[in-house]
Amino acid sequence: MSSISSAVRLDLLLQFEHGARTAGASVERIRSSAAELRAAVERIASGKIAIAEPLDLPAELFSELRHISGVVTERSKETLASCDVGITDAFAGIARTGSVCITVDHDYAGAIS
Repeated sequence: MSSISSAVRLDLLLQFEHGARTAGASVERIRSSAAELRAAVERIASGKIAIAEPLDLPAELFSELRHISGVVTERSKETLASCDVGITDAFAGIARTGSVCITVDHDYAGAIS
């Protein structure tokens, strides 16, 4: 059991969201479901979308993303560079800055992010 209280966790989450928005990111809080993730991505993403296979999250969570209009499957540098949105999972977040930490050498995640 974690020693971090619910109030501290909420404070860190709010700091993260603020930092991410300040950096220009879109932030939506959703339940951990494939349908909710797809709906959130559809609300904020347009154009070409590249998706990296998740490493730190369950693959089922990303399963619905393949059905979004604009998803590209080619992994060439030219195709990935032309995408408007890149979706990856993250293994950590930094509350102060709203930054996320990703494994850049997994399924083109570095280029996709």
